[in-house]
Amino acid sequence: MYNIILYEDHLYPELYPLTYLRPVWDLKCGAFSLKQRMEKSAKSAIVHQWTSRERSVFSASPAFGQGPVILVNGRAFISQKDLSALLKVKGKAAVTGDGFIAALKLDDAPGIGKILSSDPDESILLKLAEGARKISSSAKLFRHLWEMVDHNGPAIAHDAGYFKSSSLPLPKGSYLLGKRSDLKISAKAVIEPGVVIDTRQGPVIIEAGAVIRPFSRIEGPCYIGPETLIDGAKLRPGVSAGRGCKLAGEIEESVIMDFSNKHHDGFLGHSYLGSWVNLGAQTCNSDLKNNYGNITVWANGKYIDSGRIKAGCFIGDHSKTAIGTMINTGAVVGIGCNIFGGPVKKYLPSFSWGCSDLFHDHKLEKVLATCRMVMARRKIEMPERDAELMKNIFDATARDRENISGGKHR
Repeated sequence: MYNIILYEDHLYPELYPLTYLRPVWDLKCGAFSLKQRMEKSAKSAIVHQWTSRERSVFSASPAFGQGPVILVNGRAFISQKDLSALLKVKGKAAVTGDGFIAALKLDDAPGIGKILSSDPDESILLKLAEGARKISSSAKLFRHLWEMVDHNGPAIAHDAGYFKSSSLPLPKGSYLLGKRSDLKISAKAVIEPGVVIDTRQGPVIIEAGAVIRPFSRIEGPCYIGPETLIDGAKLRPGVSAGRGCKLAGEIEESVIMDFSNKHHDGFLGHSYLGSWVNLGAQTCNSDLKNNYGNITVWANGKYIDSGRIKAGCFIGDHSKTAIGTMINTGAVVGIGCNIFGGPVKKYLPSFSWGCSDLFHDHKLEKVLATCRMVMARRKIEMPERDAELMKNIFDATARDRENISGGKHR
């Protein structure tokens, strides 16, 4: 039995707007969230969640069981191989990646309850790690959303190992290019005639309840979550879609969280969408500048150089676009936005309403009413926790909205 403590360090704001309504370990990369991957890699573990006091709504501390304690940075992608190596080492050991501690194993942790009552701090981890054996690994510590997008394809390839291969034949009229062993498809998924699946560049994973309609082309590595509809889409390599999504048009190298829709023609590339996002017909984003220069992206209060010539858009939960919306290269759109036309600004604060340079406050009560209506259509009740968080974020981002609207409010 192991006790895994997922902790969220002080860098979670670098992953806004996707970490406004969720802790970092609930971000998806590959087929799973970072937390889900840890649970699958250490099936007998008790998982604890450790955040700062201001993020205590995301903490969870069940009773500790017997056995070693493993502290894992919630931003870390740790492969099954690296985690197994950590568990096999006797005594104190640490998995390092990108120059940081990704995971630390302690044979025992007296006073761990006292440690968890304080805020996660790098100094605490460094002190606990003194004398630990260092295990060099391929672990990734994501600091920005575009890093998760970049790693999404390799993560899908890694996660394919958690899925069983099926010998079920594809339905008549659908076609497979590449190895059948790289197609991980649930017997409860529906593949209609006129679908082409290409595993030559990586595996394709299709979960139970997913429906693939003609005339879709799916290129691996690709992950399609439970009950997701692929409706005549072109899915290029590196796409992950969560549960209950509806997708069409052209999508490449993008992560789409649960219950988000891009159910019309248009392009989405090198992007990360939160949950309950809806992209209207012919919404397109740019992921490459005409001069092929590096793309700057808004991150936690400032523009920074992503170091990449390809970076799309990063859209927070419950944001919507109208038909024909054009989104700038490297654009960041907060939560609860309602946008149309374009081009959309490089940074659009949460709860913005409008077009081009004419943005105003999207009234909080209207946003919450829409959220509840949209979620009810999927027979899901909006958690009161999320409503309270959105109220707090609305107040916290008021100054940003004033800066883009010239002090005008709607």
